[in-house]
Amino acid sequence: MTVMADDIDWPIVAERLRKALSHRRMPVQQLADQSAVHRKTVDRLLQGERIAPDSLLKIERALGERLDESGAPPAAAAPGVAAPAANEGLNPHIPESYVGAYLIFRRSFDHADRIICSALEITRDPVSGHGRFHERLRTVAPDGRKHFNDFKGDVNHAVAVGALQLVAIDDGYLRTVNLGRLRREVMEDGETREVMRGVLQTMNEVLDIGYYPVASPVHVMRTDLSATEAEKAGKTGSFGREGFWEPRIAADLDEVMTKFFPPKA
Repeated sequence: MTVMADDIDWPIVAERLRKALSHRRMPVQQLADQSAVHRKTVDRLLQGERIAPDSLLKIERALGERLDESGAPPAAAAPGVAAPAANEGLNPHIPESYVGAYLIFRRSFDHADRIICSALEITRDPVSGHGRFHERLRTVAPDGRKHFNDFKGDVNHAVAVGALQLVAIDDGYLRTVNLGRLRREVMEDGETREVMRGVLQTMNEVLDIGYYPVASPVHVMRTDLSATEAEKAGKTGSFGREGFWEPRIAADLDEVMTKFFPPKA
């Protein structure tokens, strides 16, 4: 049955949508991302204004819930995609807005005066919507030894708060990076960039070092550079505090370390 815009009771749809978002504690932008519609489309719907029936169907499928009872087919999540549920914790389906290349900064675990920057790529399976990540770092120690770190794993989306969790599990270690919502901030060079803040936790259980739990605050910044381009441009690696190319991030990490990771007495 074809549903026309005039057949839909838009104020009732708006009320149901407001209740659905409140029940799930889901931000409007998150719903727009998961529905693959513009944010303004969701805003108009929340105001009781008419939108294209196809857009309404996309929103219903993202919610996994019927908003219109005028005869449209039942709403269902897209194949392979788990629709967010009320009070849901971590969901492997991530919004398209998080896909891309980033630089991830943290304090060195072994040398408090150094900052580590690695390349991070977040991808999304086009069929299932599940997220994956690849973090890569190439460094050269003062003695000339080369170190290669590659972490790959799953990306989970904390639906209720719009946060991300990056999880890498391999023989001997568990590594998680918990990140807050993607935000826009003005950086040192005056440019506006998308950033996330969070904490990295890793727990190694390998034979040569034994139990080795460590944690560090992290600052993640979106970039147009691929991992190889970032390496060639000197953006990734191990850096001393003096002359670090992004001093605002260094200060941000210092502030968090001082406040939440005080040195042992």
